[in-house]
Amino acid sequence: MGLFYMPFSWGDYWRDTGHLSDSEHVSYLKLISYYWHNKSLPSDDERLARIVGRPLPDFVAMKPILQSFFSDGWIHHRIERDLSKQATLEARAKKAANTRWNS
Repeated sequence: MGLFYMPFSWGDYWRDTGHLSDSEHVSYLKLISYYWHNKSLPSDDERLARIVGRPLPDFVAMKPILQSFFSDGWIHHRIERDLSKQATLEARAKKAANTRWNS
């Protein structure tokens, strides 16, 4: 199951994406929301095109721009950092709950 809450900094987003077209903005937002929910992105262009809701030729045309926000294929370091923080918080909460209910 995906995580319900995704931290998002609009200031950072607009600073980094002000040059994108509307279709590139929507595609990037869909990619990062899919990434957050599934903890990764597929590497297949056809699947990525379906995620962003674009025909394959349109996705392939915008792929270099979108991929510039990722490294090593489709790794988003900020989301990875936030997912790691979330996992740590969940582990701490689970430990606290177990301590509370099992004492």
